[in-house]
Amino acid sequence: MKRTLLFVLAFIAVGPVALGAQEPMELNELVQRDDIYLTPETFQPYTGPVFLMRNPSMVGLWAGLRNGKWHGLYELYHDETGQLISKGEFRDGEQCGEWLEEGRAVTYPPCPPGPEVGN
Repeated sequence: MKRTLLFVLAFIAVGPVALGAQEPMELNELVQRDDIYLTPETFQPYTGPVFLMRNPSMVGLWAGLRNGKWHGLYELYHDETGQLISKGEFRDGEQCGEWLEEGRAVTYPPCPPGPEVGN
């Protein structure tokens, strides 16, 4: 649990520099319309890193969005234990490449080249 908190804090501190000063945003603060996430102020598709906190010391999700769709690294953690449940990569809302899903390795079509968000 402490390792997860340190990971999030480090990512928040370093991540914005790597992403052109884009601050990570709590996923719950975005507006969801179908499978697109929008900024609440402008209702424009959000691009940048997102996270969900399960409690003050445990991250539940760390991912990236581009044009409001899942894009880049995606990590989902168990609500109570903090153990990794799912990890992989999205490109424009589609799973691609090698994933870990509930302890199983799953292979999707290769990720097309392009910029990643949220790593």
